[in-house]
Order: sequence, then C-alpha cells, then structure tokens
Amino acid sequence: MRLIKLGRCFKNDDRAFVLAFTALLLPIILLIGVLVLQSGQLFIRQAELKFLTRQAAKSGMLSLAHTLRQQAEENYNVQCSGVVEAPEICSSDIWSDFIATSDIETLSQSPTVRQALQTHLASFVVTADPKKIILNPDLHYDLKVQAGSFDRLALTLFLVEPQSNWLGNVIRPEDYQIETQALAFLNF
Repeated sequence: MRLIKLGRCFKNDDRAFVLAFTALLLPIILLIGVLVLQSGQLFIRQAELKFLTRQAAKSGMLSLAHTLRQQAEENYNVQCSGVVEAPEICSSDIWSDFIATSDIETLSQSPTVRQALQTHLASFVVTADPKKIILNPDLHYDLKVQAGSFDRLALTLFLVEPQSNWLGNVIRPEDYQIETQALAFLNF
C-alpha cells in the first residue's frame, strides 16, 4: 500500500521535471539569443563599413582628381600661356584635354601620389567611422587606368576590420572579420 501511495505522489507531481527541464533548456535559449544579437550587430556593422568604404573610395577618387586637375592646369599653362599663337585646344574648358592617358598612368603610379592617397583614405576612414573604433585601418587599394571606348581611372578599395571574438575557439579568427570592397571611377 505504501508503494502505491509513493508512486501516485511522484506521478501527480511534475514540479521536479519542470525544474530540471528548465535548468537544462534555459542556458541553450540564452546562448541562441546571444548568437542572434551578435550576428545582428555584425550585420549592422558590415552595412556601416560597406557605406564607409564606398564613401572613402569616392573621397579618394576626388582627391586624385584634384591632383590630376592640378597637373592639367600646369600643362595648360605650359601649352597656352604666353604663347603668341595658341593651339586650338587652348580654347577648351575641359581639364582632361590637357593631360594625356600616359601622364595619368605615370601620376597614378607615382609613390608620392600613392602615399598621399593612402594617407587620405586612412584619415577619411578613421574620421568617418560611425562607431569611432577604427584607429589603424587595414586598407588595400588598387589603382589602374582602364582603356577602352573611353578611358577611365578605377580605384578599388578593400577594408578589413577584425571583430572581437568572445566565443574563443568556437569560431576561427579569420572567419570573424568583416571585409568590404568599393569601386570608384574617374572618366576622362
């Protein structure tokens, strides 16, 4: 009789089961919630860095266009200023008429221009970062003249930002970084 009574006691009392089930399930639910929040933050940061990379590429191309325009003005002064009979091209208002594609290639490969562009891009990324956490940006860029039906200068910018890996060895460090790429053109 006692045995039957003891069995009924455990059969009707589910509190122990609920407590054990909750104790096992709660950490798993919390871990899933943390992973969802972390991946959401990574998604938002990737969108911010993509926008930042595009703006930096445009800013770098404007800086480079300013340098090319200065070279074109120097070429204009050499060809057209102080000349008694100026060539017909001197009546043009388009600065790209006064700089050759070979000059643009030479200037874009110049170490001083490349260093100035790298410095400009790095300072732009540091100052325009919405979270202000990039102090030493990992920037790589490719600058080349593309010839075709029309000539253009292409700037491809790569930005890599490692993220803090709070999960330890669960995720490899190389998989836990955000890489963005942007492309800007200057037609001439």
